[in-house]
Amino acid sequence: MDDSVSSQFPLALVAGTGAVTLALATGLAIAIFKRGSSGSNQASVTVEAEEEVEVLDPEVYPGGHLTVYYGSQTGTAEQFANEIEREGESYGFKIQVVDLEDAGDDCVGQLLQDSKRDSLGKSRAIFLMATYGEGEPTDNAASFINLLRVKAGLPSLLVDQYTGTSTIHEDSEEKKGDELVGDMNDDDVDPTWMEGLEFAVFGLGNKQYEHYNAMGKFVNDALSKVGAKRIATMGMGDDDADLEADFESWKDSALWPSLKKRYISSEAAGKQKKLATPKLPDCPLVLEYLETNNGNAVKPDVIPLDEVHNSTKHYFTAVDCPVTLTRELRTPQDGGSTVHIEVDISKADKSKISYQTADNLGVLPVNDDSVVEAVANALGYDLNAVFRIQSAPGHDRQGALFPTPCTVRDCLARYCDLTSPPRRSELKLLALYAKDPLDQKALLRMASKEGKAEYKDKITGAQIGLVDIVSRLCKSIEAPLEHFITLAPRLQTRFYTISSSSSVHPNSIHATVSVLGNKRKDGSMFKGICSNHLAGIAKNGMVRVFCRESTFRLPSDVSI
Repeated sequence: MDDSVSSQFPLALVAGTGAVTLALATGLAIAIFKRGSSGSNQASVTVEAEEEVEVLDPEVYPGGHLTVYYGSQTGTAEQFANEIEREGESYGFKIQVVDLEDAGDDCVGQLLQDSKRDSLGKSRAIFLMATYGEGEPTDNAASFINLLRVKAGLPSLLVDQYTGTSTIHEDSEEKKGDELVGDMNDDDVDPTWMEGLEFAVFGLGNKQYEHYNAMGKFVNDALSKVGAKRIATMGMGDDDADLEADFESWKDSALWPSLKKRYISSEAAGKQKKLATPKLPDCPLVLEYLETNNGNAVKPDVIPLDEVHNSTKHYFTAVDCPVTLTRELRTPQDGGSTVHIEVDISKADKSKISYQTADNLGVLPVNDDSVVEAVANALGYDLNAVFRIQSAPGHDRQGALFPTPCTVRDCLARYCDLTSPPRRSELKLLALYAKDPLDQKALLRMASKEGKAEYKDKITGAQIGLVDIVSRLCKSIEAPLEHFITLAPRLQTRFYTISSSSSVHPNSIHATVSVLGNKRKDGSMFKGICSNHLAGIAKNGMVRVFCRESTFRLPSDVSI
């Protein structure tokens, strides 16, 4: 801020941990610069209700501000962003995590906000970009990606297409990414759009797909074409191999060393305060328990979708529909189980669920009662208690995670992944809640780089989930419910290709489901959560579903 402005108006000082906030008095008229579409800076006077500039304690945060933006479809990129946030203070950086959808149309205002600039006027950002489907952006990153493509003047979202390193057939199927491209006006191209931004990118992809890490590659390339400066080598993770190990390797060997070298002098590093012994993670949630044990009498709050967390909107939009038929398709001699199910959507709001042939049926799975009760018994939760989630003091609301008020039973059954193997970073978090030093040591060992082989053998290879860890293997773990909600992954939607014709069965959705089940190393049974949930629904039992449009379509002219 210009000294001539700041000296004319009173400042309010608000102290926080390692930081001081300077807030200009409400109604202050200040001169600010707005960047137009052409990239030119024009001075204009506007009224700001409150302009906050956070001054950080250099002994706590010698590296200054760092913002982590994520594009995520299932929550993995968001989990990685939160991991960087947890590690930030130990490396000397004040981290803020931002959903790319929240950047909105004012990307410049978000990425280059004055309150996060360093003494040289630079902003720093890390982009964690997942690729969805066949080289497409995730839903929460789509607007940002298309705006970036326009400003960079790029003809495609696929770097390989415009660099000539791969051949794309003219008759290739149209994808969501292509639909985003649209017409581009040369006047919109702006090589200085992100001037002043210094960035690094990690892409999350899968080598089984043709356009491996397309969005990570695109952001890495496009940002450099709009004036931003790359400060670390791009990292790429392969979900077909070991995505978490790829991220960990990039984070530890490329990201943090580059950031420390660039932003923290040896003198500042020597003055940095050492962190105390690890304590329980700061929890962004508080729970308000209601004075009732009758969960059926309590209706969830009505929350606008723009106030819902992007990765969990399906919890709020899916509809309950009855299953009218479940039929086994295999004979006893075949072994295994595959079922045909039919879901009645005749009474559902057509604006919320309808389908075309070959669309995908999204099913919200439910944990088995025995799994839910095992977790509740181990951690001492009252399954009948009813609560509402609120943001903890000092934490900005990041969007509603799932509908509340709800019972603890519904929370564990519908919204927490209790059976999938936890990531190593999640084991490291769990260790903080273990009271027995042996439990803590075992969890930390498997969470370490040196313990990867043991982790693969005892956790992923043995198909061990959170329920097994807290109820059988590390019984000393004690975690308040709000902490458990934070550390447990959200239960993800399972998708099944719809096998019915929308013209023949407009009010009924049919799907064919392979029921997963196998013996684990310890002799117990591992059961696929969604397939067993569907197979076990009695006639007219309810299932929570929605439909997702498919890129595959039958030809409109069947005579050809």
